[in-house]
Amino acid sequence: MGGNTYGVERYSSCVVNRMAPPDQQKWNPAWECELAILRKRYVLPALAILVVVAVVGGGLWYTRERAPVVQPSERASVFGAAGQYSADNLKDVLAAVTAEEGREPDRFLVSSGNLIAVYPDHLSAYTLARGREQWSVDVPSGPSGVELTAPQEGQSDEDHQRLVMSYTQASLFRQERRYMVMDVESGELVSDQAFPSEAVRIVGTLGDSVAFIDGSASQVTVSALSEEREGWTSSMPSTCTLKDMPSDVWESASNTETMVLPYECGGNDGLIAFDENGGVQWTYQVDDLSDMKVRMVDQNDIARSESDPISTVVDEAGGVFLDIKQGESFTPSPWGSLGMERFDEVVDSPVHEDESDASIIVLGSRQEIDLRSTLESANRALENGCVEAGKFQDDLFVEIDGEERLALTADEVQREKLSPPTAYMDAVIKSLEASI
Repeated sequence: MGGNTYGVERYSSCVVNRMAPPDQQKWNPAWECELAILRKRYVLPALAILVVVAVVGGGLWYTRERAPVVQPSERASVFGAAGQYSADNLKDVLAAVTAEEGREPDRFLVSSGNLIAVYPDHLSAYTLARGREQWSVDVPSGPSGVELTAPQEGQSDEDHQRLVMSYTQASLFRQERRYMVMDVESGELVSDQAFPSEAVRIVGTLGDSVAFIDGSASQVTVSALSEEREGWTSSMPSTCTLKDMPSDVWESASNTETMVLPYECGGNDGLIAFDENGGVQWTYQVDDLSDMKVRMVDQNDIARSESDPISTVVDEAGGVFLDIKQGESFTPSPWGSLGMERFDEVVDSPVHEDESDASIIVLGSRQEIDLRSTLESANRALENGCVEAGKFQDDLFVEIDGEERLALTADEVQREKLSPPTAYMDAVIKSLEASI
């Protein structure tokens, strides 16, 4: 061993504590030395790689754990008559949901035959007809936005409404904004994907497409939910941005061809309508949208419930009606019908004389608003004894929620009377003309 130099290894053996003086160094057999060298060169790096893989793998596992999961449900609170979607029925379903969950939903949406209850950590869908829970979605991070696509007239069983839910998917290293698209009827997952680049939140739907706004609140991006359509990008009016509106005064306003969004710029507010190709259809300016409710009329509204803007505007007698296709204000039937000027003496017109002082803007197709306004107002006149019930045809009345009244929506007309809604409305107007 005396032939070794201080700090230098020999091939046949190696030194432990090499930095000590030569007389204090300890020599080990060559195999132990080689094992130490292998441990230093290969084992430690391998352990480091395993640590990295474990961390990354853990992050990926963590992401999967936080992804929403759609679950069919077996729970049922069965009551009521199948096919009857009425205000009392909606209250019963909400009461059953609240009792089952032990708390009221933060928000609810009404689709074609379902109530979607939104909670901080999940969504549940209940049939409006019988209160049966159809499906639920656990959302660990909480839903950041929930929208329904517009109902399509004459849609088949294979073409239900879609529910779009945005959420944040978290991993160890980042958070990603994503959105799920589900079939409202079955809860079946249609797609689950990341937001488009630059998009920060969902602002509505347009037909079978989803609309997003960017971080500057000035650029709208629409992504199609089907291969038949193409997405597009458009901008708010020059120098204008999307106006943030609380959910108690703003509900998404769109149909299969038009989407309406609120904007603000230069101290003025307004509404802007985009068509299905991203073109601007119209704009409508008001002084301050914050002081107004904006409600959309569609075929899923349940008469005289929280989802019915027509009964709200007739109650408040201070609204503006806008044709969603043209953006033009109008006076709905029967006040706008030729020869029906006297009806304003029976039931006050819900159209506010000064649009700037109106408390609510009602958007929708002119035909739907005319129908609903006529039926609601005629029924109010009957209830208040302002017109003679004997002047109305007997076959115009239906029994809903234990009372006999006129049908108030197209759905009620078709379900209860099996007749075209426009023909039913014309018969009601003729009865009004005969009774005043």
